[in-house]
Amino acid sequence: MKKNLLMILALTASISYAQRQADIITKFGSDIESISLVPATGDVIVKDKNTITNYNPIANKTTWSINKKDYQSDFRSTTLGSIMSYFEEVVTEIEVLPRSPYARITLDNNDLIINILDGTVLYNSKEAKSRIIKTNFIVEDNAILMLTADEKAFNFLYLSPTENKIKWTTEVGTQEKMSVFKSIFSAGQEANEKILKVNNDLYITVKGFLFNLNTTTGEIKWKTDFKIQDFFLSQNLKNMIVISDASSLISSKTSVNILNTDTGAKLWKSDITTKFVTYIEDWNDRILIAHNTGFNFYSYNDGKKMWKKDAKGKAIKRVIPVENNYLYIADTEMNLVNQEGAPQWKKFIEIADNSEDEIYFLDKVDNNRVLYLTDTYGNMVDYSTGKKIWKRNIKFSKKRPIAVGHNEKDNVFLAYNHRKIYKFDPNSNDAPEPIGDKIDVQNDKAITSLEVIDGSVICIVGQNDVIGVAPDGNVIYHNTYKEPGEAGRRLLKSAAIAAKTFGNINAARQNVIANSTYTMSYRDSRGNLVESTNYVFSEEDRAKAKRTLEAQQAVMSGIDSEIMPLVQKRFNALKQTADYAYVFARGTEGETTQLVKVRKKDGKEVDKIAISNNKPLYEIDPATGSIYYVYNNELRTFKVN
Repeated sequence: MKKNLLMILALTASISYAQRQADIITKFGSDIESISLVPATGDVIVKDKNTITNYNPIANKTTWSINKKDYQSDFRSTTLGSIMSYFEEVVTEIEVLPRSPYARITLDNNDLIINILDGTVLYNSKEAKSRIIKTNFIVEDNAILMLTADEKAFNFLYLSPTENKIKWTTEVGTQEKMSVFKSIFSAGQEANEKILKVNNDLYITVKGFLFNLNTTTGEIKWKTDFKIQDFFLSQNLKNMIVISDASSLISSKTSVNILNTDTGAKLWKSDITTKFVTYIEDWNDRILIAHNTGFNFYSYNDGKKMWKKDAKGKAIKRVIPVENNYLYIADTEMNLVNQEGAPQWKKFIEIADNSEDEIYFLDKVDNNRVLYLTDTYGNMVDYSTGKKIWKRNIKFSKKRPIAVGHNEKDNVFLAYNHRKIYKFDPNSNDAPEPIGDKIDVQNDKAITSLEVIDGSVICIVGQNDVIGVAPDGNVIYHNTYKEPGEAGRRLLKSAAIAAKTFGNINAARQNVIANSTYTMSYRDSRGNLVESTNYVFSEEDRAKAKRTLEAQQAVMSGIDSEIMPLVQKRFNALKQTADYAYVFARGTEGETTQLVKVRKKDGKEVDKIAISNNKPLYEIDPATGSIYYVYNNELRTFKVN
């Protein structure tokens, strides 16, 4: 798991025990420049000044090593360098390709594609005097698609790792004639890069331009001459929904249109142009689109609306499909409509007092109720009638953060706000009351999350507090922390405060919308909501993806069953990772910053590691809990106690 996903809290702690020393210290020839965890195996790829090495923590040994000078290129190009500067992807020194046993290694003047199981170099860009801009693993074909650049042109390359050869090369365009790419360098909102494969068609965006490639021949069937922010394929594979940035100097706008997947031509004469798009749902022959000023079905063929009137309300900022109806928010109110656009409630229900209020939870829960939790209010509504369960909303303090969670054991919803925890029980008619007394939080404004551990501990976490509360409101533990030193503040300022589940170890296929701003839902021929985005992909592709992953697992298992743990075993181990929080804390010696591992169940600090610089290199293996930390030329391994 990448380090910037694990800098979850900025804390300084009163540590109750001595700092633990590393379990294993592995020395390398020179100072380590970067490390990267291999999700499938748990190995760590280490790059120092002279070598690229694979370290296996189970066997405590290096399994292969590449001497960088054997692959170093003296090829330098001012023209190519200026082009590459526009692509941020090249700055990643070690990139393990998701769902694959392959990695891209960036050296000073060239790039390598390697097999991380044995260190075999599959591709070396210096031979073509080019650089790799983008790399994508196509799990269905067990192939690697690369976008490369040389002094004359951009090219797509399709690499077969098993055959260790380039199956085809397609020129995207020359430097002189690439009018499409010239506008890449113009100002404008950058799109999330995305790739989607269906049968022999490969759809990929490059700096916002959408390409359709034939994976057998490499032929570019078509490409857009305008930038897009996102795209989705209809389940009949005939229509491509594209969302574009239509902003001007004086306003921010988004546009929607439909492309013919055979030709790339627009099917609608006019775009839907709006302030923002809220919800998209594919019905095979028509599409439901909700946006700032409208909510209606549209014909794929001509873009005409299919409901006589749009659903009532303006500033539609969220739509939630519930059974055969749609729960939606317009400005500060919510309503329910059916699939014909007819309101199911007599009136709108106010759920906030400001259109900018955050919505923390809105959905149907048990006992035929809808629960809403916003910056302003918390309450439940009868799903059939739209009548509030409690006449008065629970009013939250907007000057304090709100953290929400769900106790699956008792099936109750919890909301922390201003030193209180409120319980919302779908099966009770009693108005929510705070459980227990007010919690003496050191910094109430810095609370960030609420999580229920094993149904018995409500864990509340903030910058200065880690608190465990019993379901009856009694405080089980309360760890308090002081402000970090200047070094710690500098370290944490550069970190991304985020939390993600490490779910890419044994996935069945690439998640094509993992980084997308938008999502699209699908309905089958009976109007039933299809939960999986895999619905649009062919059985052939799903079967090929499954065979590829099974073959990879067999290879890893066959190399050495003791050294190479099975992917599935690592995947199952992830169930334990929610038991701990990783926090940054000041140690007992002045400005020293430490990485502390806290057990959420009882608040015990089970581990701590000294961080000796402001830009630490480290990885945390979510499947085992082991921490790998770089100190000069040493890789220090801290195993789970």
